[in-house]
Amino acid sequence: MSGRDPLGYYGVLNISPGAPLEEIELAYRFLKKSYQDRQQAVNVGKIQAAYETLRDRKRRIAYDQKRHQTLGRRATRLGRHGLLGLLLVLLAVVVVFIHGPTWKANLTHYEPGDLLYLRETGSVFGTVLEFDGEHLFFNGVQAPAYLIEPSGGSDSVWYPARDLTRVCRE
Repeated sequence: MSGRDPLGYYGVLNISPGAPLEEIELAYRFLKKSYQDRQQAVNVGKIQAAYETLRDRKRRIAYDQKRHQTLGRRATRLGRHGLLGLLLVLLAVVVVFIHGPTWKANLTHYEPGDLLYLRETGSVFGTVLEFDGEHLFFNGVQAPAYLIEPSGGSDSVWYPARDLTRVCRE
């Protein structure tokens, strides 16, 4: 049984794994006659081997057991690699989701005097007054931040850089 033909002998005879003996014999005779009529050089030995194995009850049981073991090992190997790949992709998505705004904030830098606009509406959000690379917020978190004077003229407020990159554009 080759890796390209997961049905092995069943695929050679073009029958399903649960095929009865009558179907096996009919498929064998059809293939044999078909290739004789066309006078093609084919691997008749494989057709013969498939027929002899599948028509004999004991040999068929042994073949099916070996086939299931081989398919099981392939599925397990694929399952492990597939699961590992899925976990790595999931981990990458989580890391980018959590750290992506911070990375973007580190790449985006506003200068004092820059006007910031809201992404969704395009209206003026405020003016950058100052940048602090390690601003300490009231909740104890230390992060890069900008002091922004809101467009409404209210008091200046410190905004985490990662939040500004989410909602504003230059």
